[in-house]
Amino acid sequence: MKHFVYAGALFVVVLATNAWASTQEDANRFMDDLLGQRLRIETLRYQLDGMPLDDFKFKIKKELELGILPTHRDIKANFTNGMLLGLTSLRRRSGCNPTAYVQNSIVLLCPIDLSNVVEAKYTSFVKGFNVIGQVKEIEVKVKVIDTFINFEIQEEQNQRPSVKTFHIDKLRTLVEMPDIGFNEERQAKFKEEIDKNVHPLIFNAITGKLLEAFNSALRQDGVKLPVV
Repeated sequence: MKHFVYAGALFVVVLATNAWASTQEDANRFMDDLLGQRLRIETLRYQLDGMPLDDFKFKIKKELELGILPTHRDIKANFTNGMLLGLTSLRRRSGCNPTAYVQNSIVLLCPIDLSNVVEAKYTSFVKGFNVIGQVKEIEVKVKVIDTFINFEIQEEQNQRPSVKTFHIDKLRTLVEMPDIGFNEERQAKFKEEIDKNVHPLIFNAITGKLLEAFNSALRQDGVKLPVV
């Protein structure tokens, strides 16, 4: 009798483990379909293949030797044709949490990875990299690195799913540009100014239009969270 009870308990544990794994697989499949198919249907409406970003410009004042003689020219840079790319290539960060009931709603939690996929691209016209005042046209990229979205979907009874949580703890970026003759210090200042201007534009695009696109994708016909 003792042996029979132990075997039965073991059988129940195995079933429970398999059910849990299956639920996570269902959650993963749901997210892969959302990112790989449903979101792409919204590409044209929300410009996900090249979301326009605002133009900007800045000026870095020349340095003075002993506070009197200028050692460089002022750096002046204009940035145009800005686009945010990579929003149709998003992937989940890892395995999703299985769906669960929370206050009579089904929820699914699955972080979305932005790293090395999303980037802003600009055309820049730069003056001040040499003493004769030439203007050079360059391409500048600001890549998103080591960043993910805390992403949670909620489905209330008899309602369409919608995004419940959409939060970025910290947006990390890396500026890439060709060498145009700045010394190390001026190059660092130039990149810092680029990042300072582009960083909020990327953040606003992701938490604005991209979030709207996700909610629109979740309203498409046939979209339902996996059963708990």
